[in-house]
Amino acid sequence: MIGAGMDPIFDEMKKVPVCSSLSEAVSYVCGDGVVIEKKQPVHGGDANEAYKLFLSDGTTLFLKANTLSNIVTWRSLVGKFHVR
Repeated sequence: MIGAGMDPIFDEMKKVPVCSSLSEAVSYVCGDGVVIEKKQPVHGGDANEAYKLFLSDGTTLFLKANTLSNIVTWRSLVGKFHVR
């Protein structure tokens, strides 16, 4: 069973604020005033929703959306992706 103090990844995830929208999350991560100009679906997987986001500051992001109930899958991916 996963719980506080038992899994460092779970503990880190609990520190991330819960945002009520994708726009709120982008603002939290990229700064106030940065908005999504375009959201393009990316296909290829069946377990997640995936998007390419084009932001007002010129940044392009790849977003994978899932639920906390799939934490076991997410744990297996930790460290395999890099932000640049």
